Order: sequence, then structure tokens, then C-alpha cells
Amino acid sequence: MDIIKAWQPRKLKSNSLKEVLQKYNYSLNEGDIVAGTIFSKEKHGLLINIGGESCAYLPKDETIDWKYYEYSNKFSETREFCIIKVASNNNIIVSIKKLRNIQSWERIKQLYVEDATALGKITKQNKGGLLVDVEGIIGFVPNSHSKTSEDINKIIKNNGSLPVKFLEINEKSGYLLLSYKRFILQLYNNNFNVGKVVKGKVTNIKPYGVFVDIGNASGLLHISEIADKHIDNLEEIFQIGNEILVSIIHLDTKQGRISLSTKFLN
Repeated sequence: MDIIKAWQPRKLKSNSLKEVLQKYNYSLNEGDIVAGTIFSKEKHGLLINIGGESCAYLPKDETIDWKYYEYSNKFSETREFCIIKVASNNNIIVSIKKLRNIQSWERIKQLYVEDATALGKITKQNKGGLLVDVEGIIGFVPNSHSKTSEDINKIIKNNGSLPVKFLEINEKSGYLLLSYKRFILQLYNNNFNVGKVVKGKVTNIKPYGVFVDIGNASGLLHISEIADKHIDNLEEIFQIGNEILVSIIHLDTKQGRISLSTKFLN
């Protein structure tokens, strides 16, 4: 950016960042977290005093809420920033957005390790599932791990949140796979025992099997677990909305999967 070329180095006070860096022979690098004070507003960003040889520049696209700074004339906020670029002339560009992303992933990784439940804000619904904001990071809840469409519509209408568990996370690719079903399986663990016969409602029919709502969670009744005889067309046997008895034959609480059978009930 042209503006950073015009910056003039500021004389540093004692015990400044410059003296610390010189003492320990350390230079600022991309990815470093530094503290600084916003002291001036430019047309496309803010100037930050981080105690170095020159001020740092915060582009407006790297803020969280530019409108807050755009209409404010008071600048004395001290906070942390993430360095996203160090030019050859030692001019530094920083970001609040990048810092927020780093902090969000740190929290997500901790929640994942602890197998904790997170509250996600539904941002979008598509044919495959839900896009959910967890700690500022957008994750995906597949339909097979979500609630019914009717329940989801109520949550969206009431601007509510969805409790979710983590299936997979990958910070490098920004990948976050979530499950409401895992939350339900752990919450009602005693209600979902292998061998238990429960009443369910058919919610979806696929060529390979039938999805059945067995009370706050959906299980798969695979075509091979319906009867001993060969079945050509499941839609000749089941209709969406049918209430049927099923036996729980497998539970995978880690992946949020429930396998059902009607073989031994016929």
C-alpha cells in the first residue's frame, strides 16, 4: 500500500518494543501477535503504534467492524493484533480478523479435544445440510446429522442456536464437520441401547435404505436389515410418515450413527 511508504519512524521511549527486540536479537515476523494502540484513522485503514521503528497499518478489510472506526474520532484503543505482512522496509501490516480466526480455532481445538458441546448459529440451509457459525468459524452439519426440517425452520425463525458436537476439524483447510445427532446420542445415552425396540417415523427413503426418526435422532434402516428376502423397491413398502417398530443394532456415538433393523421383528 502506498500509504505505508510515507510513514515516518517515530522516536521510541525507553523500555519500548524496539529495545526489547534489539536486546534479544529478535525481529517481528508474519503470524506474530503484538499489542498496539490505534492512534489515527486513514481513508482505507488505521495507524497503530506497536512501539517499533514505525507504526503499523490496519487495513479496513482486516477489521471486524469498520463502521465503528469509520464514524469515530476518538482513538486510544489498545489491543492485540496479528502481523500479516512485514515489508522489506520494515513497514508492518496487521489484522484483527486474522487474530480472531486464530483465537477461534484455538477454542475449537480445545472443545474438540474435550469432546465438548458447542452452540452454533445457523447461517444458511441448503439441500445437503446446514451452515453453522461456531466461535466465528463456519461449519457444516449434514442432513443426516441434523434435526428435522420443521425443527430447523423454527430455530431459524426464532434466531436460535443449535447444540452440536464435532465430527472432524481441520484448521489448515478451514474444515469443520458438526453433528447434532452426536449431541442427542450422548444426552439420551440410556434411551438408545443396542437391542432395544423402539417406535420410529420414516423421514426419508433412499435406494439403499430408510431413515427413521426414533425420537430426537435419526437412524438408518439399511435395505439388508429389513427382511431376509430381496427387496427391489423400498417405496412399495414404506411411505414417508409411516410409523414402524425398529430394533437398534449398532450405536456409534463418536460418529453419531445409529443402525436399525426390522429383520427379527417380522
